[in-house]
Amino acid sequence: DCGGCSFQHMDYESQLQEKSATTAETISRLAGIVLDNIYEGIVKSPVRFMYRNKMEFSVLGNIEFSPALHRRCRFDNFVATPYCLLPLPEIMELTKTIYERFTKLKLDLGFLPIYIVALRESFATKEIIVNIVVNKNEIDKMGADYSLIEDKIRGVVFENLSGLRNLASGWVTYGRGSSAEGEPHLLWGNETIVESFCGKRFLVGPASFLQVNPYMAEILYRTISEFVGETKVRRLLDLYSGLGVIGIILSAQVDEVVCVESNEESVKLGQKSALLNGCKNVKFICDDVYRALSGSMARNEHFDIVVVDPPRMGIAKKALEKIIKLQPTKIIYISCNPSTMARDIKMLGEHYRLSSLIAFDMFPQTYHIECLGLLEKGS
Repeated sequence: DCGGCSFQHMDYESQLQEKSATTAETISRLAGIVLDNIYEGIVKSPVRFMYRNKMEFSVLGNIEFSPALHRRCRFDNFVATPYCLLPLPEIMELTKTIYERFTKLKLDLGFLPIYIVALRESFATKEIIVNIVVNKNEIDKMGADYSLIEDKIRGVVFENLSGLRNLASGWVTYGRGSSAEGEPHLLWGNETIVESFCGKRFLVGPASFLQVNPYMAEILYRTISEFVGETKVRRLLDLYSGLGVIGIILSAQVDEVVCVESNEESVKLGQKSALLNGCKNVKFICDDVYRALSGSMARNEHFDIVVVDPPRMGIAKKALEKIIKLQPTKIIYISCNPSTMARDIKMLGEHYRLSSLIAFDMFPQTYHIECLGLLEKGS
């Protein structure tokens, strides 16, 4: 009913065939290239259920409260989801306990201003961050005091740790309507948890971006490392770097890594993670990709390899033009949207040829696909 597991009615091999065919058709048609000897097919996920390390649930109910997800094709209607098959099992266990406590919280407050609960788990340590999104409109309507709301959430939900196994920290973010406003702020516990990929450790906060399937993320990152190759690379540029996971993993293969990310909190955590791993050759720039590429980087710096992991809308045309001007030997493109990836590959086609394309089933039971492409200099 929620529309999330749109492929759950299919056996897993059929899911893989559908996604693999979709990837090949989309890239070939929209990029205008023949994929013979280029497309390497789809990599299956080692785990097909209970793999997601992050979930966001809405709150449904009046007296007893249930986790809920958007109803299929609706953004104003929800369906109770007391047990979802996609998140890691510890997330659902903790979610159940938290939602049971909302009944007491409503009795204490007289109303329940909470409308989203986001949970993130470290696959390495099993620690979980809980971020509760509170509706400012509801609080203002009731004339309630914000500090009182926070004290009650802290006391009822977080401080009594009985039954809250693996809880590392509790946060509150304020929002209006269906969106959150501003940064989460800490109510209880530690500011970060630690995740691990490819032997490296990363500090993660409530708003950090990570691949949601840790089983597949490890495989993806090792494949990217193979694309870089064994020959020592002088300089690598990691664009849309987030926490710098890819850049830090690849730092052992290159002389210098420059990570560009516009989110200030991600940059701070990335810098700390680089120090945590002893990666002295990793540098972070906190800026928009286009602005960063328009500055001294575009005029004076050379990079042998550029790694891009853009959001679903792909790379803006003006940013792509700046990447081309850098003239790297290789461009490694990670994408969760084959359509925008194909569009960008087509634009790169005058200067770079797609030499390898791989799909990864990062999101089993759903129609979503993760793609990895290697582009090398030469039309």
